[in-house]
Amino acid sequence: MNEARYKVNWNFTGPYFMEMPTIEEYRGPVLDTNFTKNEDGTPNYDADPAPADNFVRPLPDVGLYKKVAAYHAMGDVLRDFLKGHIELEPPLPGPSYAVVASDVTKTRLVDVNSLPKKDFGMVLQTFFADLVLSLYSTPEMLVVENQDTLMNRTQWRSSFVYVPKRLWMCYAPVIAVTLIILLFGMLTIWEDGTTFSTGFSRILVTTRNTTLDDISRGACLGNDPFPMELMHTRLKFGVLSEGSENEFMGEQGFQHCAFGVASEVAPIRRGVPYAGLRRRRQKLDVVEK
Repeated sequence: MNEARYKVNWNFTGPYFMEMPTIEEYRGPVLDTNFTKNEDGTPNYDADPAPADNFVRPLPDVGLYKKVAAYHAMGDVLRDFLKGHIELEPPLPGPSYAVVASDVTKTRLVDVNSLPKKDFGMVLQTFFADLVLSLYSTPEMLVVENQDTLMNRTQWRSSFVYVPKRLWMCYAPVIAVTLIILLFGMLTIWEDGTTFSTGFSRILVTTRNTTLDDISRGACLGNDPFPMELMHTRLKFGVLSEGSENEFMGEQGFQHCAFGVASEVAPIRRGVPYAGLRRRRQKLDVVEK
């Protein structure tokens, strides 16, 4: 592929805005390398092209590298049109149809009968010249042209502006609801006289009752089938009555609060101290010797 200098006359009155370009000067090969030849004169495609000094690299001449790459891209487009084949069969009798396996029929390089045009070499040359000149329709493809332009660069940064009014509009309802919940909690603690929790240890100590131990025998896993009698037993939380089998812990005689059946549970009274666990009454016989 040779680099050439074209002469083009532009006409802005239409209908045709450009005359056929003419070549004024050939400036030499775009990439001055060739394949070596075998003894029979055929190109040796197994070896690298020579001379290696003419190879084009991105550095130091960036402009030359971009220009060669652009010519290579245009040549690749041209080869995409030319590759393939067209098969013509003679009439037997009747009309004949061309079997087309190429994109060359989409160009002006062949006639309506799928045969190459006369003076195919000149037609191919002008066709490639039009491909090169088509770059003017897409200025961003002119990679070898240096052009100064004004660029405005915008950088977006995230910023936060706190407006006191909007801040209180968002947080005031949350603070108010939180204060109401705290007031309800304080009122509940004042009425009950104590606090409570749903932790496992808290549940454990509130279920320490010998009556519950007796009625839950055989159902400690809580699995099915669950005893119907135990399921329908009504349980309450309160003060275990003094008539139960539990005894007071210590000398002060604090009563024990726990879950139990309705008949042995009394209401909890505010301000009355309650102690911990009670133990089953045991009688010990002491034998003095």
